[in-house]
Amino acid sequence: MLRSLLFRSLRRLSNSTHGHELTSDINFTQRKDSFEKYYTRNEPLKGYCTAEASLAYSKRNPEVHSSNFKKPIGSDLTLSSVGVGTYTNEDQQHTDLSMYNAIVDSVLSGGVNVVDTCSSFRHSRSERTVNAALRFLV
Repeated sequence: MLRSLLFRSLRRLSNSTHGHELTSDINFTQRKDSFEKYYTRNEPLKGYCTAEASLAYSKRNPEVHSSNFKKPIGSDLTLSSVGVGTYTNEDQQHTDLSMYNAIVDSVLSGGVNVVDTCSSFRHSRSERTVNAALRFLV
């Protein structure tokens, strides 16, 4: 029920110009191949977020209210007020795939550009999952 409610909420935020459809029950497992491909790559991502890119992201979906994004004190980045957290107690692959899909869908919605992770979350599985999601998105 919660997953269905989340999908409906994310669909409302969806912007057809991003070129991807948000996860539904049908295509939820279709991303499994891309997840497995990117999850096994251990090299760090190159690059970083710029002020210009974060500002452009904040404007990409007109259905997301501008008050959703702020510039933290001492930063020139424009960040969403809501982020995706990756802490959970489960160290299982189905949790990794669910987290991967949640990150991809949240970013594609145009409303979330903050993902919280740490090497101690799930024995680094969260960091590997975030890495896989970012590789899919870029």
